[in-house]
Amino acid sequence: MKIAFVTPEFQSLIRRTNLAEISEALPCTLARDGHDVRVFIPHCKDINLGALEDLKDVGKVIVKDTKGNTTMGLLEGTFRGLTVILINHELFAGRHPYGDEDGPYTDNWRRYALFARAALEALGITSFKADILHCYDWTTGLIPVFRELEYLNQQPNHPASRAGVYFAIHNLAMQGAFEREILPKIGIPLDLFQDVRGVALDGRVNFLKAGAEFATIVGTHSAAQANRIQQLDRGYGLEGTFSRRKKEMVGIPNGIDYSAWDPETDSLITSTYSGASESHLSGKKRCKAALQQSLNLDKGPRTPVVSVIGRFDTESGFGIVAEIMTHMLERNFEVVMMGTGQTEIIERVRAIEGTFPGRC
Repeated sequence: MKIAFVTPEFQSLIRRTNLAEISEALPCTLARDGHDVRVFIPHCKDINLGALEDLKDVGKVIVKDTKGNTTMGLLEGTFRGLTVILINHELFAGRHPYGDEDGPYTDNWRRYALFARAALEALGITSFKADILHCYDWTTGLIPVFRELEYLNQQPNHPASRAGVYFAIHNLAMQGAFEREILPKIGIPLDLFQDVRGVALDGRVNFLKAGAEFATIVGTHSAAQANRIQQLDRGYGLEGTFSRRKKEMVGIPNGIDYSAWDPETDSLITSTYSGASESHLSGKKRCKAALQQSLNLDKGPRTPVVSVIGRFDTESGFGIVAEIMTHMLERNFEVVMMGTGQTEIIERVRAIEGTFPGRC
């Protein structure tokens, strides 16, 4: 199978969120399994070009841009045998994927409209006849829209027309919402500014909604999540879209890269260990003791330590976690939590942390 991954992040090249980890691990795994895979990523500031081998210029694409056209360059390299194509333009060069210390860039709508068009055109330039376009989050949300508007009927033999689109929603809270005035600037007709089968949500152009409305398949990170976000107040305003497209929605659990997370070979932990026998687990006990010491937890070797890592929001269940933590900590548990998210949940957890020193 031929698969084109389009993503704003890639762990070994550039990371801003944990999307980077997934968007590297999945294509690398599929390539190892024998699939023909290409990764398309914007050439942003701080990208680690040293991770790519045989980097070379493979051409340019000319795409629509506001009042005319613009040219975007294509660089191709390999990462552990995987082909990576960097899409180069002045709107990305010298700038981060999403924003800086002042917040998101105000022209992100233009940046990622150009990126979407360039990725589609790059399929033709590189002669990559993909079976699937695997797109990640709002930054790629216009790809299925442009594919339908400009390729399916107008260029039926183009690789973009022949590929289905799998739109993967990784972070539902970040949707890429912009004012309606951008529509003629990015080449989307005004009649698509509508709720059903359109790009509008709450009076604004919504890139995430666009992807969910026009993709062939819409995916999220679990079957339970796919069902949950169709329910009222659980889909960040997109419940209607997800409900209408429930037949095209799937939930696929994230996997684990066992080569990176193997305690027998992991050089970043205090002591390596395996589960081969009780004696082999002595290293795990040393790791637990080191964790307790580094976080100022009580050093009870028989006290269970529970770890929770993720985004602190109600959608991920952290509201429930905050409610039950006090009961757990009163029963001789220790809890370690790491992440960012909703202020009210973090404040509740901070209050619990202060109440249970040495336990949280």
